[in-house]
Amino acid sequence: MYTVKRIQNSNCENLYDYRLENDDIVILLSFEGNLDFYMSALDKNNNQQDTIIFPIDKSNYQIYSCFDRLFNTIIDATIYKTHSEDLLFFDDDEIKERLDRIERMNKRLKDSYTYKELIRDGNIVWRSDDGDIDSANTLTIEHNDDMYFLKFKRNNRDLSFSIPIRFRNSGSDYEPFNLAFMEFYNSLQNYDPEYHQIHLEEVLLELKLTK
Repeated sequence: MYTVKRIQNSNCENLYDYRLENDDIVILLSFEGNLDFYMSALDKNNNQQDTIIFPIDKSNYQIYSCFDRLFNTIIDATIYKTHSEDLLFFDDDEIKERLDRIERMNKRLKDSYTYKELIRDGNIVWRSDDGDIDSANTLTIEHNDDMYFLKFKRNNRDLSFSIPIRFRNSGSDYEPFNLAFMEFYNSLQNYDPEYHQIHLEEVLLELKLTK
């Protein structure tokens, strides 16, 4: 089980970053001054660790749900969406045309070279949006049963104690899939660990672990 800490973002007063900690492994989900989103991993016992793995289980269901939506949005290539309020002033034919167009756009995404580069063996493999291809750190998001595994791999041998992964909001190699990560960060803003509400899935997991 991991702990979650909400931290005031140093650049925007209306945003929060999140620190996930499991024993000696720390994950930081942050919005930085260059206006890009980052996931960074740190092993407190070995700050030059080449690979860091962090499990996301249902012990915190709201955090799990955010990762679940992120993973499925990218795997299903449902990046382009519409919301009910966007359709208020359209008639039925216009709504159908709009929904059909979004479906076609997402289908083209799933057939794209970018998607095939990003999805490998059913996992998301994101090469950090900075540095050369050969030296960029990578993040693999793997889904296994009721858990997600975040696998950070260090390829950039700089002096950083963490393994940072950058998701550019502009100029990403994986556009438009980068939009899903900013949407993920925005969805985290709804969660305040100080007012955590126990979800049924968390109770079921606790019962399973105590059997």
